[in-house]
Amino acid sequence: MSIFKNENEVRQGATGNWYTIAILDGLIPIKKIMIGASDCEFYRNAANVIRTPDSLIVDGNVGIGTISPSAKLAINGGVNVGADTNPGDNNLYVVNDCSALSFTDRTPCYKGNALSEIEKIKSTENQIDHNTLPEFVKTKIMLKDDKGNIEEIEGRNLGNMISMHTVAIQQLLDKIDKLENKILALEVQWKRKT
Repeated sequence: MSIFKNENEVRQGATGNWYTIAILDGLIPIKKIMIGASDCEFYRNAANVIRTPDSLIVDGNVGIGTISPSAKLAINGGVNVGADTNPGDNNLYVVNDCSALSFTDRTPCYKGNALSEIEKIKSTENQIDHNTLPEFVKTKIMLKDDKGNIEEIEGRNLGNMISMHTVAIQQLLDKIDKLENKILALEVQWKRKT
């Protein structure tokens, strides 16, 4: 392996010493990483930051916050899409729309009168008033404002909200079933009288 130093080259707007690391077959490089060269640029532009303007293809697994990723992308920590705020450990925060063919979660089943809880939910300025949400679905969200200050605001756990809605539908179906049975009983009584 050889290291070649290219002095005073200008790359990414900075002048400095750039290096090429190459594995040689005689005098011909057969494998190389060119740091700061036009072939493949990896460079340090700030403390603890490595950048590249090139595409990066990884054939194996990539781990962030883990040294032994078992998936194509394994992240041990929170993920924020569309902003730079802390979503909390192992949470996913998406600023705008999120869609997928399917979502899988392990949501606890809601126990209680879902219909009465849903009736209490109010809206203000065409948005859900999170203060009126049932405790089962409330959660805290960390957001960064325009000045970079982080604030904690009320949010909702969508998995728990879906669980509550599922129970509410079941409770509605149960009420409909009881009403239909009462209607049938009244129809039978009416026919006997006529």
